[in-house]
Amino acid sequence: GRLHAQQLEEARQRAAARAEEEEAQLRERAAQEAHAQEACRERAIAEAKQEAALKVDQLHKQRALEAGRYIQARRDQLRREVTLRCQPLPPLCCCGIDPLENHVDHCARNCVFYKNPLAYSRALSGLFVRPVSLD
Repeated sequence: GRLHAQQLEEARQRAAARAEEEEAQLRERAAQEAHAQEACRERAIAEAKQEAALKVDQLHKQRALEAGRYIQARRDQLRREVTLRCQPLPPLCCCGIDPLENHVDHCARNCVFYKNPLAYSRALSGLFVRPVSLD
């Protein structure tokens, strides 16, 4: 009886040890799966951010292309309007460059229009203001 009870106790202890070992393995697997899921989420977030940045970049490129097309069409329209005038356009500055060329990068460094597209566009717009007659 005593030997049998001792064997039963040893069997219980072995079963408890196995159960603890299996539980530890399950916790370790759960931690590994959680880590893998977190890594997967982080990859998905990084991919989404990269995709969003790519879309923004494409949008900026598209807008720049459209702006370039608009500017070119406006220049062509101004050139046609200038050919219909009686007098040629006067130069905007002493650099002597054609006013319809975007010459803010080509003017002399001491020119008022050098790297100043706002002043250039205002002066150019002033050439195309149509006089209003109040007769």
